[in-house]
Amino acid sequence: PDDLQGPQAIVLVPTMELGVQCCLLIYKLFGGNVSTGRPGDPANIFTYTGPRGIKVRGLLNKEEVVMAKETPYLNGVHVVVATPQSLVDVYLGEDRKPLLDFLKVLAIDEFDECFDASPEAMFTLLSAVAANNQLGAKPQVVMVGATIQPSQIELATTAGWLKDPVQVGKEGAVPSGLKHRFVVCEPGRRMAALVQMLRKDLAGSGEDATPTRAMVFASSAEEAVKVVEPLRTALWTEHRIAMLLPPGAPTAPGEPPQQSSASPQSDDNAAATSHEL
Repeated sequence: PDDLQGPQAIVLVPTMELGVQCCLLIYKLFGGNVSTGRPGDPANIFTYTGPRGIKVRGLLNKEEVVMAKETPYLNGVHVVVATPQSLVDVYLGEDRKPLLDFLKVLAIDEFDECFDASPEAMFTLLSAVAANNQLGAKPQVVMVGATIQPSQIELATTAGWLKDPVQVGKEGAVPSGLKHRFVVCEPGRRMAALVQMLRKDLAGSGEDATPTRAMVFASSAEEAVKVVEPLRTALWTEHRIAMLLPPGAPTAPGEPPQQSSASPQSDDNAAATSHEL
């Protein structure tokens, strides 16, 4: 409803790209549909089946911060997905917004990365959340990440950000739907080995099965630009390939500058494989 005085849930993310994915996933969890882009896919924004009036907004770049300050962009919003610094800019700015005053849940995705990227903003936000808000209770704080260190949990507990923390899952555990492979080869054979692994993944799925997803990690934006075109050439009839780079990073010849967009995947439960160059 439009009379909400502040969001009920906030998700903090270290990067804009991850925030875009979170917004799309939250929309799907509420009952929305995100098209996969494949012919015949009936999913679209007009087939929403969730509760009416739900609003999810992002605070992921300077433009959205300006909109939050100068327009009704955040009025009546239920969930905000934000980077730590963007949230601080709106929460402590001249036209302060009560983003934490009526909060019930604060989830921090990739907790260690958020701290590395914006330590001062994280201290500010978590210290504010640790105090009782307008609802008379401290919001539930959820720290998410595969690489959260015990020292970080101890810090959060000592500082009062967490109370009686409960750990879910084992440290360093790999989700059952994610496969990691490591292949030792000569530098000149890296691309050939990668293409062989990707083709093997594709051949392992049935014709009518959800397409296998693969994530290829490069050591830098420049390295990613170098490998994307050879991959597309080798797999152009088999894989749809998208390149995700930081804003302003150089792109492959003939491609527009990197934008703040993401391609939603077709099935969140589908198996995924990661490869590292």
